[in-house]
Amino acid sequence: MQHGLSASKGYAATHRLPESIEELSDHPLLHHGSERRATWAFEHDGKRRTLKFRPALWSNCGTFLLDAVVNDDGIIRLSLFVVDSEVQKGNLIPVFTHLKHADYGIYVVHSSKRRVNKRMRTMIDALSESCVPLNN
Repeated sequence: MQHGLSASKGYAATHRLPESIEELSDHPLLHHGSERRATWAFEHDGKRRTLKFRPALWSNCGTFLLDAVVNDDGIIRLSLFVVDSEVQKGNLIPVFTHLKHADYGIYVVHSSKRRVNKRMRTMIDALSESCVPLNN
């Protein structure tokens, strides 16, 4: 699952977007997770960089955070499949597209001693189709 940084066009129009990783901490950062102190890791020119920060808003609900960023509340790092529809509509713009973010896997775990039933197969197929990398 690929991730990226995004901001709304409204936010970009009223704030100068960061030009470096260090400048990110000058902006309200929205974090998907439950940590009061968060860390985002990036790779740039073969070097790993991290940013530790206190999120302006954090939640385990991606759609809640997506609504917040669309409403000009800051810059967010979310899975590309979550933000893609808002990017396609022109509501969000990617930030720092040259940075590489660690990909996260989605795993389905089931017993090897049991046959995969039709419902499980349907779910696995739906996840596989939904989580295809968007830039391929």
